[in-house]
Amino acid sequence: MQIEFRAFSADCLIMGKLDLTAPRLTDMLNAEPTIHLTEVVLEALIDGHRLAIPDYTLHRDEVYAVKVTGPRGSKALRIVTVPHRVQAQIGPYNVLGRLNAAPGIDALRTIPDRGVMLPLTDATIAYVVGGILEVRDASTVIINRELASWVRAADRDEALSGATHSRVGDPAGCPRSAVKGAPHLSIGGPGQRGYPASMSRDQPPVEIGRMAEARGAARADRNWAEADRLKAGIEVAGWRVIDAGSAFTLQPAHPPDIAEGEAVRYGSSASVPSVLGEPPRAALTLLRAVPDDAPRVGVINDGPGAVQAVLVANRPVAALPAGEPEVVLLNGWLGAAAAVNAGLRRAQGAIVVVADPGLDLAVAQLAALERALDDEHVAVAGPWGLTSDDLRHWQPAARSAVVAMAIDWRLIAFRRADAIARGPLDEAFVDAHRLDVWWSLVLRDGGPDAPPRVARVVDVGLPPRETLNGAVPTAGRAAAERRNFYRLVRHFGGARHLAGDLAGLDARD
Repeated sequence: MQIEFRAFSADCLIMGKLDLTAPRLTDMLNAEPTIHLTEVVLEALIDGHRLAIPDYTLHRDEVYAVKVTGPRGSKALRIVTVPHRVQAQIGPYNVLGRLNAAPGIDALRTIPDRGVMLPLTDATIAYVVGGILEVRDASTVIINRELASWVRAADRDEALSGATHSRVGDPAGCPRSAVKGAPHLSIGGPGQRGYPASMSRDQPPVEIGRMAEARGAARADRNWAEADRLKAGIEVAGWRVIDAGSAFTLQPAHPPDIAEGEAVRYGSSASVPSVLGEPPRAALTLLRAVPDDAPRVGVINDGPGAVQAVLVANRPVAALPAGEPEVVLLNGWLGAAAAVNAGLRRAQGAIVVVADPGLDLAVAQLAALERALDDEHVAVAGPWGLTSDDLRHWQPAARSAVVAMAIDWRLIAFRRADAIARGPLDEAFVDAHRLDVWWSLVLRDGGPDAPPRVARVVDVGLPPRETLNGAVPTAGRAAAERRNFYRLVRHFGGARHLAGDLAGLDARD
């Protein structure tokens, strides 16, 4: 039996047709680690862009939620249950629904014993597409409990202090940055211009305040369904509503900024004070994002000179390189792209060089990258190029190559002005895998009607490229890399104008 299929993943909605091979969709999703879809349409959460592809293989650990269609299963097998109203946060999605359990049973306590894919009936799912809040009702929404940040009771008169939570996992690679500040933290590509101003942590946007007021009116009218819909929208937008009788307060849902003496640990990249509205004050910024598993921080061997050094970390850095770098501390590791975004907001150099945390460099090597960017046709430069025949599978460019399709993340240079115009980086890249390709293509892309700029390979005397250090533990690395692969394909899988004749691109005047 073929059914319409609609799934919700880390950064897109997935629509297609599925051959149902079990009595119910929930049964099939729990039994099969992968499913194959046909006539597929992918809709990006970031900008609503749609991409149609003939088929798509979806892994269960990429599915955050599924809207149920198809049969409900045999009536003869149904048992008497009691519905319990619950709320769940899964990546960028907030879901309200009814979790059914046998009479006299605490429904939340049964979650660890159930299948990975957990059905909620009479459900509402809220999320943001292209900066616009979407709130959708469904007879049943199946959630992936292994990807849920939490599932809690959602009693109609619930006070926050009385809520019951079930921590159902904090999986490696779960892109929590997609949840934080969804409407105001732009994560994009070509066509999205500029960094947003850092939003006040104390004052919610006007539209969120209006939603909270409308929710209060719905509660006063005992319209619990409407109140639930509005609450889901508020929370997916990055805010928590805390009720106190007929009054309420709004608090940010993402980690707070924490003052530690004179230092501050920032809960999101957007809360780092930005200098990007000011003119450059240095020739170069050397930016290193230091994950917990980085064994050391590299040095600039012949002195920093006119180089501004910025380190981003979520723990004190024991051995700092020379030159008194500026250290941006995070309140927990936010992911590879978010960490770079945090550092970029402090960049004062006209050229920004992002380097592997342990890579020792010399000023002369950085200057060689700077000179490559003197050519207006060059968008990005570095010593290790990447190339692809199909914009899906990538390999190192030949050592003799002078141009490539992308530059390896271990050492990559670009203009600060381009980062402002085309950034920030997509924070759904929690792991660094293929972030280098995505950012290189973003910087190179002039659109289908303009020739792409060049990724320049510059020999700066470094050995052949090595494996990237990841920001996700090994146990979750494969899943994170797979998510990044699909994310890259959705953005640039059809951008053939970025492949083209590399030799011809290099020959331009």
